[in-house]
Amino acid sequence: VFLQRLQELDHDIEAQIETLKKEVSKMLVSKTENPLTKVDLIDSISRLGVNYHFEHEIDEVMQQIYKNYVVNGEINIEANLSTVAVLFRLLRQHGFHVSPIVLNKFKNLQGNFNERLLSDVEGMLSLYEASHMMVQALHKNLPRLEARRYISIYEQDPSHNEILLTLAKLDFNKLQNLHKKEFGNICKWWKELDVSSKLPYVRDRIVECCFWVLAVYFEPQYSQARKILSKVFGITLIIDDTYDAYGTIDELELLTEAIERWDISCLDDLPESIKLPYKLLINLYEEIEQEMIKEEGKSCCIKYSIEEVHIFFPNYYQHPETNIFHFEQKRGHVSSFLECYMNQYDESREAAIHECQNRIIDNWKDINEECLMPTKVPMPFLRRPFNLACFMDVFYKDEDNFTHSGGIMKTSIKALLLDPYKKSVRAYMTEAKWFNNNYKPTIEEYLHVSAISCGYSLMTITSYIGMGDMVTEDIFKWATNEPKFLRAISIGGRLMDDIASNEFEQKRGHVSSFLECYMNQYDESREAAIHECQNRIIDNWKDINEECLMPTKVPMPFLRRPFNLACFMDVFYKDEDNFTHSGGIMKTSIKALLLDPVPI
Repeated sequence: VFLQRLQELDHDIEAQIETLKKEVSKMLVSKTENPLTKVDLIDSISRLGVNYHFEHEIDEVMQQIYKNYVVNGEINIEANLSTVAVLFRLLRQHGFHVSPIVLNKFKNLQGNFNERLLSDVEGMLSLYEASHMMVQALHKNLPRLEARRYISIYEQDPSHNEILLTLAKLDFNKLQNLHKKEFGNICKWWKELDVSSKLPYVRDRIVECCFWVLAVYFEPQYSQARKILSKVFGITLIIDDTYDAYGTIDELELLTEAIERWDISCLDDLPESIKLPYKLLINLYEEIEQEMIKEEGKSCCIKYSIEEVHIFFPNYYQHPETNIFHFEQKRGHVSSFLECYMNQYDESREAAIHECQNRIIDNWKDINEECLMPTKVPMPFLRRPFNLACFMDVFYKDEDNFTHSGGIMKTSIKALLLDPYKKSVRAYMTEAKWFNNNYKPTIEEYLHVSAISCGYSLMTITSYIGMGDMVTEDIFKWATNEPKFLRAISIGGRLMDDIASNEFEQKRGHVSSFLECYMNQYDESREAAIHECQNRIIDNWKDINEECLMPTKVPMPFLRRPFNLACFMDVFYKDEDNFTHSGGIMKTSIKALLLDPVPI
């Protein structure tokens, strides 16, 4: 009875959330001669953490504002400081190129902001937030932490919208319950591995790993992605600590070679001391591979592919001994297009295949035409079935790689998953050799290797795996080719880590950090090395900022994952390594997001 009551309560809350979402959506799409009236609404929606429900509506309003009020990159409005500053920040956050020159109207002849503005508390606060955008990240706080903090602030605002506030509270608590269950499942998995007793040298930080992943994406549709990334994060922590704090150079050589070969039989060649880390790594990726195949099998898109769109894909029936046609007829199946055509026109199988291929070409022409602007529906919704067609074109070209999921399907999944990991392990091995040989690399050598060993590229690519059919081959190609955006995030993150954890790492024995490399190469003090490090971090944030402005190299959802990784570093590595020493701000943040619900 108790469980039934809980389910009924969850259903009631879900229904209430849906009703409130409709009301907020109406506010966003309501017709108005002045779209600027929606600026504060969009800002509140975003800061309360419910903007993920209204991405399309918000995007349309921001596009309209940009079109009407931005000329040659300059905001052209007459408004108070608060409105101008908030608008500047929102436009930047949404990737629009806008110049901060609009803020000059609030300055005096000496270039300083007018003293009379000091009494405008709201305006000055908005100005501070907007000014922060010029040199640093678009919005460096973590969305969930910002939402938890801002709900309390917004509630105290006499002008708050009660519908929006209630939605934010209910939505936060709903997500908190989901995230709590996910954390529980991952912690149970970790406990079953018995890492703390079997591998006592490994930092026992699975809760912190999950929390980091929650920073990457919190939305409910990415629950499976969080599960995958959390497990990879946990096992990578084991591998990282094995290279950093446990294995001898000879053992690590063997481990690296085994990971390059990626075969469970390599266990026989490994010493007992490092067999378990390797086994855990291999088993995890086998689990992920099977999960991916299974998830594709559950997908309604794939089901439709198999049952209904045989006609859609080129060269589909070229190999009668291996393709789906032969298999389906052997097991007993409704007639395919080929049988129907052969029966209706009394033609040969070859003629039927030829007709099938011609129709495929015609259908691709229709697909291309429908993708030209203006489209009937927004492009993201065309992209889903288009990606489905591309999937079929790749994996059904010579045989049914869905039913017989070996061959190209298995090879593609393995390459997608394993290549980034092998690259990271090579970097770990290089650092282990440097440490073993007491070699101090040049700054250039250090940054080249540490940009890989820090793991941001690996985590970014892994984060895309569970994101469903919105991920294309081009996204993975972009991520694996060391784009400027990922390099800036990787180096910036590594440098923040070097400042925060340098003393601890050097005490336990670790490869030279950027600080030691800089001090050695230029014969400078530690203070000078830290100063240089901080300047480079600022420069990297400028690059990150620039890469987030439209037109972006890849859609914003795929920039957002590594961007959130960088924000996590900025929050939790600003003063110390809150991952390794997980007290203080880390503990407080986990409590706020996972344990303390928002009072309704």
